[in-house]
Amino acid sequence: MALRVKLHRKLGLLFAVFLMIFVVSGILLQHASELNLDQRTIQSEFLLKIYGVDNLPDPKSFKAYKLKDRRHLVQLDSQIYLDYLPLLKLEGNSEKMVALAELPKNLFLATQHQIYIYQYDLKLVDVLDVPSSIIQMGTLKQQLYIRTKNGISILDNNLLYWSPTKNTAEPPPWSSEVSLPKRELEQVWAIHKQSLLTWTRVIQDIHSGRVLGSGGKYLADLAALALLLLALTGLSMMARRKD
Repeated sequence: MALRVKLHRKLGLLFAVFLMIFVVSGILLQHASELNLDQRTIQSEFLLKIYGVDNLPDPKSFKAYKLKDRRHLVQLDSQIYLDYLPLLKLEGNSEKMVALAELPKNLFLATQHQIYIYQYDLKLVDVLDVPSSIIQMGTLKQQLYIRTKNGISILDNNLLYWSPTKNTAEPPPWSSEVSLPKRELEQVWAIHKQSLLTWTRVIQDIHSGRVLGSGGKYLADLAALALLLLALTGLSMMARRKD
């Protein structure tokens, strides 16, 4: 009996901290949506470094297009920035910005399958579907052109309909990507990396032990087994008292 009591007490003291962490993190995860934990991002440089998102990624992972007023549209992952301000979040990392075009009243941002139309105050006016996957986009004589695998099409003046055209004698100047200086890449990355890690992710990793690395989950398993043993020894002692 004395051995069970000692074991019970030692296990209780040893894993009390793990139990508190497990309970608190579990409660937070249970109410994550109410607390908006999946919308709240981590800005701590220490935590970002632990998760390996502090280093500047390969410059090839940035997609950038230059506007006539010298501003830039930059895509990292699914987020598009106008200079250093978030402009648009695409659905999934597979969707990419492929072209940019400007007319006097509108800015046109093209992904493979859609064109986002903005006014120059950056208000989103409309989102257009396209006949097929966009390869290039450009403007000529105040008209918007796109080139797809099916050929070249022109957008009507009301920004509603695409009309195929075979008149390629004077093709529009197609937009093309630009390279950003390292300093600008670093500034965009400094903003973007703070949106990559949410409190939900961190609390989930704390709850499962993954925050401690590859061995963390085994430590969490050990703590769970110890808590199970703690419960069993407690029940055993209660049963013996009744006897």
